[in-house]
Amino acid sequence: MATVAACNAIKCGPTSSTAATPPVGPPGAPSVSGSASGASSINWSWGPPANLGNQKSVCYNVSGAWTATCTPSTSITTTPGCSQSQSLTVTAVGSPIAIAGPAASSGNVGTAACPPPTVALSVGGAHTYTTTAPFAGHYAAVTVSNFPANSPITMTCFFGDGSSTSQPSAAYPGPAWHSTDGSGNASWNYSGTVGQDCWAFGTTMQITISAGGVSATSAVVGGF
Repeated sequence: MATVAACNAIKCGPTSSTAATPPVGPPGAPSVSGSASGASSINWSWGPPANLGNQKSVCYNVSGAWTATCTPSTSITTTPGCSQSQSLTVTAVGSPIAIAGPAASSGNVGTAACPPPTVALSVGGAHTYTTTAPFAGHYAAVTVSNFPANSPITMTCFFGDGSSTSQPSAAYPGPAWHSTDGSGNASWNYSGTVGQDCWAFGTTMQITISAGGVSATSAVVGGF
């Protein structure tokens, strides 16, 4: 509190009191939280600190799952994918004096568990290397789901006579499409004389697919 009076050479006038201007300092820590949304997304939100440090307003520095500098935004949605965890750290920055306060962290927030990988096998296109045994038959039509994304595929084909074959191998390096896409899926169904895929004639087949450290096996299918 300050006391002020106007004075001249003879006397001073009445006094008046004025409140001292409070000091401007850093704002407090903001609130920040995150919650899973669906199978692969996280909704994040943060809000102003309880103490603004006598600043007129604040913006936010954000790092972790999402990065921004002095953003006015107070929410964001990230999509890390299933079975993933992320965290967010937020700091409030004052205005008009750009002083940053203490950081607040959400801690780790996890998304839902990934669905199990699956392999669906069916009788595919005709293998036409020749039309007579032992080379006639059909290719394997394969659909792969819920594997790690963008991962090379290896497969082992088991036949009804107890034999098996694996690809890629030195003899059968496998076509370039033997890799999962960005969603962890793949499918193929060849016909003709490709040769670099599993095919059979007059027997059953079962396939095990491995990609990204995960494996799954199809049901036994006949009719090849």
